[in-house]
Amino acid sequence: MPTDLSALPLVRFEEGILYLPVSTSENACALSNEAMEQSIEALNLVSVGRLEARVAVLVGLGKHFSVGGNVRGFAEADDTEQHILDVAAIAHALVARVYALQIPVVAAMKGATAGAGLSLCLAADVVVGGSSSRLAFAYSAIGLSPDGGMSYFLPRVVGRTRAATLLLTSAQLSGEEARDMGIISHWVGDEDIDSAAAEFARTLANGPHNSYASIKQSLAIAEEGSLDSVLRTERFNIAHNSVTPNGREGVAAFMEKRAPKFPS
Repeated sequence: MPTDLSALPLVRFEEGILYLPVSTSENACALSNEAMEQSIEALNLVSVGRLEARVAVLVGLGKHFSVGGNVRGFAEADDTEQHILDVAAIAHALVARVYALQIPVVAAMKGATAGAGLSLCLAADVVVGGSSSRLAFAYSAIGLSPDGGMSYFLPRVVGRTRAATLLLTSAQLSGEEARDMGIISHWVGDEDIDSAAAEFARTLANGPHNSYASIKQSLAIAEEGSLDSVLRTERFNIAHNSVTPNGREGVAAFMEKRAPKFPS
């Protein structure tokens, strides 16, 4: 029986693809606590096996992916420090769950993306962007500091000194500049970014999911572990995957010079 997601009206689940909102059109597309909490709950369902998602897509429900935290909300809070601690706890919980997923995660970086919205994109496996994408590392411009795992992810993508330069100067990047730095990994030019991300996700959803999980595991170990630990993991995974239905089909298709039809 399909899982009832009626209690999570901002979340969509179609064709095995879980669309996870991070912002709405409210507050100039700042991160939305409601959207993020619904996304977290949906990921909890995935983690306990109640929702069989094959791919996840991070989306903004307004015209931008997300401009980051609601700075006006920061200014108007009775206790600004506690307010930011509470908001960051929600965003950080979502970042951690996204990064830990064994299924591919695609981020649809449309319009403006800044602050922790950008951190969420960096936590994904694939960032889809185009000429309409605009990025802002706006923390120091308002006297604040990075959150959402920015200090962890950004140096791993662009290198430490470039990351420091972007953050210290509150740099703004065009989509083309973000692509050239490796932040945007799937470039779609003038195409509609949400549509292009959904199409990319559908392609992944029809792929070999055992392979995807092993790839993500190896990459995660490589970020923190030694070469020896990576080699051990890769050796086990490739041998194990070779006897799965997907592995057998992939090898058979290669030998028969045809496109594979992965069963799962």
